[in-house]
Amino acid sequence: MSNATSAALRLQSSIVHALILQDMSQRYARTRLGALTAIIEPLVMVGSLYLLRYLTSGSTVHGMPLALFIASGFLPVYGFRLVASAVMAATSRRAAARLFPQITSFDIILAQAIASTLISAATMMLAFAIAVLLTGVPPADLLTMFVACWLILMLAAAFGLLIGVVLRRLPGFVLIVSALLRVNMMLAGAGFLGTEIPPKLLPLITWNPTFHCVELLREGWLHFYESPFADWGYVLVCTLAMLAIALPLERLSGRTLFS
Repeated sequence: MSNATSAALRLQSSIVHALILQDMSQRYARTRLGALTAIIEPLVMVGSLYLLRYLTSGSTVHGMPLALFIASGFLPVYGFRLVASAVMAATSRRAAARLFPQITSFDIILAQAIASTLISAATMMLAFAIAVLLTGVPPADLLTMFVACWLILMLAAAFGLLIGVVLRRLPGFVLIVSALLRVNMMLAGAGFLGTEIPPKLLPLITWNPTFHCVELLREGWLHFYESPFADWGYVLVCTLAMLAIALPLERLSGRTLFS
């Protein structure tokens, strides 16, 4: 690696690091707990869902401990929405890169993706640890769980990049995207198992790559649960396909990602 390349990489790393710190400070500056707010909020939502489901259905769901069921379903989908929304917003913005020419659009997008991914990953790890303490059920395959979490966050970043590029030309489309992200919360398996899906609804549910990630995560956690639908290869293909479309569109939009 040449000295010029090394210097460029160090400069970009410094810029991305500064952008991450700036984003975190601006995002949570008005709250006393700072970045912990981003972790506490979904945990409170998980606790509320747990209490509601416990009072109505008991402590298990098809033999799966309730805390595990909710944590493994809701949090990955919540993380998908958080990362996708952050990357989408960063991609669709234009002003920041114009104000500081040394900061490329790639720096802004990468900083948002890393910050949101770290927050989502920290939230999931903490919630999973709490679920293990509550249920006494340790993960059967940590590697599978890690792959599932990594896949859904990378998928979210690719989705956010693609939609963000589209929003540059069609800003009014943001309302439709917000609605789709809410629908995805219901269709991605946060509240049901793959084995519960009626045959007539299979085509509607199984096309969704986030559903595959949730099923893969539950497979990794429970030794007795084997999903007939979990396919990490399908998720990877969807992620790469979105990136293959989004990156050239980004270059053609007037702000080069790689410069």
